[in-house]
Amino acid sequence: MSPGVKSVVYTSSSSAASLPQADTRIVVTSETWNQSAVDVARKDAEASGFVVLRGESRRRLSVRFWRKRGVVSRLSWLTAKPAFIDVVDDARLHVAALIDPSCAGKRIFAFARPFNRDDVLAIFRKMHLDKEFRDDIKVGRDLSEVPNQEAEELLRKHYGHGWTSLEESVKANVATLA
Repeated sequence: MSPGVKSVVYTSSSSAASLPQADTRIVVTSETWNQSAVDVARKDAEASGFVVLRGESRRRLSVRFWRKRGVVSRLSWLTAKPAFIDVVDDARLHVAALIDPSCAGKRIFAFARPFNRDDVLAIFRKMHLDKEFRDDIKVGRDLSEVPNQEAEELLRKHYGHGWTSLEESVKANVATLA
């Protein structure tokens, strides 16, 4: 490591911890890894890029994956996940992890809560009462329990607030389109 570097934040996907399973309770801890994705990636050379990325995230930076396979051309929405985090909260957690010595060597779970497309549709309906939107898709829910309290505590400690809600984030994103 360069003498000027004091800390490094290694970023990975929440999928490095577990595979999404709709309407199934999964308890994730700092010791939980997505071994299933690693196994699939090792066995199937044609595995989808997203599954391989999950497995690679668990073991090392994904550089080798990207070099061997190139950029993933198709990502699809998962049945119950993804997990939501506002992009500003995510950036702030990266900074907090860099500057806060209490984060050294820790795995910080940086996502506020799971969500699905129906949640986003509900927010759009609330924002635009005069418009019609498609019916709910009625996909499952991610019932995983994830230790994200430490991340929220870091936001409170360094920025004075906890998670940005999905509704606040969607509204902020839509406002940039106008």
